[in-house]
Amino acid sequence: MAKYEKIVKGEYHEIVKTTQTMMEHYRMKLFEHSEASFDDVEVTVMVYKKFHIRNMSKAVLNITLVGKGDTTYLTAIIYGGGQGIALDYDNGPEEDMLEFLQKCFDQII
Repeated sequence: MAKYEKIVKGEYHEIVKTTQTMMEHYRMKLFEHSEASFDDVEVTVMVYKKFHIRNMSKAVLNITLVGKGDTTYLTAIIYGGGQGIALDYDNGPEEDMLEFLQKCFDQII
């Protein structure tokens, strides 16, 4: 399991849209999506998953964005594992995805 957190400056809806576009380019499949607003705070949760056929592993990425004004808090939690109980090992999808997220969000700051 890996986690990435960052404070991002900019317009909230643009950050959400950019995040979705980046995930599509990485060929992540959007599994579930939820949005909510509480007074002047907005929250978006996106759950992605990707299957790696070469090593029969999967990666699940949960991105939560919480925005108020021009400040957005991003947290991404990544889980990767193999097939079955005996083969539930991490063969790199977490680290690959974490590196991808860091590069992407460093660019939009």
